[in-house]
Amino acid sequence: MARKIDSFRRTVAGGLHPLSAVFPTPAAIAVLRVLAYIHTPLSLRQIARIAGIHHKTCVDVLSLLTRYRLLEISKVGRSATVKLNDDHAILSELVLPLLDRERHLVNEIGRDINREFEPLCRKIVLKDVMTGVGTVDLITTDENLEQVRKMADMTAAGLEERYGFEIEFRVYTFANAPIEII
Repeated sequence: MARKIDSFRRTVAGGLHPLSAVFPTPAAIAVLRVLAYIHTPLSLRQIARIAGIHHKTCVDVLSLLTRYRLLEISKVGRSATVKLNDDHAILSELVLPLLDRERHLVNEIGRDINREFEPLCRKIVLKDVMTGVGTVDLITTDENLEQVRKMADMTAAGLEERYGFEIEFRVYTFANAPIEII
């Protein structure tokens, strides 16, 4: 029995276990999110752009995930498209349900943020909140400014404590809001 446990530990510690390929870096998780949410084959450049990672990092991640047969790559001329291998047990039984639950959780958090701040804000813009690292821009009136700032600080601290999300809340009035969020 001890020999089996030691073998398993060596496999996991040595990076040979398939789960170590699925969750080795935030970039790998970002790539899996993109492929799980967009149900069509994508090019490497599309995946990198949507995931918000560097092209070279995307190549490395795709190489690792392909080595474990978690992805299917179809070559078309000089280019290639990538999609998840839905038949892989780790993906279908563990990763995809986890990412689906994450998406529902983030949607719930977005609805809660909207519900909480809607009475005090004229506009609420959520950016990149799906990844757990993003921003929420709140545009409010001068008379609600301090109350919204206090609520935003408490909400950000609560999200970080409960979920590990690092979401920055930025509070503006229409007079000082950047043009791109108005």
